[in-house]
Amino acid sequence: LGTVELLLIAVLLLLRRGSATYGAAALAVCCAACVAAGPQTAWARLWQPEPLLIRTDLWASTWDLFWSRPWLGWGSGTFESVYPQFARFSTDYYVSHAHNDLLERAAEGGLAGIVILGCLACRWMPAVLTNPWTWGVAAVFLHSLVDFPLARLGILLWVLLITAAAQLK
Repeated sequence: LGTVELLLIAVLLLLRRGSATYGAAALAVCCAACVAAGPQTAWARLWQPEPLLIRTDLWASTWDLFWSRPWLGWGSGTFESVYPQFARFSTDYYVSHAHNDLLERAAEGGLAGIVILGCLACRWMPAVLTNPWTWGVAAVFLHSLVDFPLARLGILLWVLLITAAAQLK
């Protein structure tokens, strides 16, 4: 997903007049990232027969976690310690996040937390979607449906900063 995002940025910059240098640089960064990550790894993951297999089981377990305390949830930051009680499967991997930020927020904050997030999204997203320079925020939110980028403090701070800047217009 990150590779697709970088390629999209590169293409958009190449199509924009006067930005060909930046587009070429973004494309070079994308290629370098693919090489650094190991192209055979990326290629193998793209062709897995069921790439979300572990995640779908993880999401089902997290859904059970949410329904065990649907109103207020388990508390912010408790997923890692509470999840093992609800795990439907065993894996060799250590599970620290639900690989779905919205679902994890629901388990930790319950319906109250989801309502708060929904109100913020309704307030912020119109400004984000009308400013092309903020579309990366929407990409991060889409990415958060299959991963946990918003659990990373650096990414969360950038999202908040860009979203706040979009509100100033």
